[in-house]
Amino acid sequence: PFLSSLTEASTKKERELEEIKRNILLPNKPIQIAHTNTNIMDNLRHKITLTLILFLSFIAFASYHKGTGSTAWLQWVTLIIMLFFAYVFDVSFTNSSMFIFDPDADNWRRKTEALGA
Repeated sequence: PFLSSLTEASTKKERELEEIKRNILLPNKPIQIAHTNTNIMDNLRHKITLTLILFLSFIAFASYHKGTGSTAWLQWVTLIIMLFFAYVFDVSFTNSSMFIFDPDADNWRRKTEALGA
């Protein structure tokens, strides 16, 4: 009885190891590290964009003076507006489930049928 329980335990461990090896070599889903790395890069890009918008806002406010009649501040504000809309677009439309252009209908059909199965 003791020997058979050891054999069953070792067989169970071997099956678990095989399962782990199979999941490592042929994963069923994307590796999570790559997704986390993408999120880190997205967050870094967002922080850089917001910092740039804030910095350029200070420059735009500093370049405005009522008495000189200068319109240089408008150029800075235009740049800030473009950066702001680029940031809004980036936050709204770029994430892990972004749009992938694939004009071949057969590829689309295979992908959706595989998900439904």
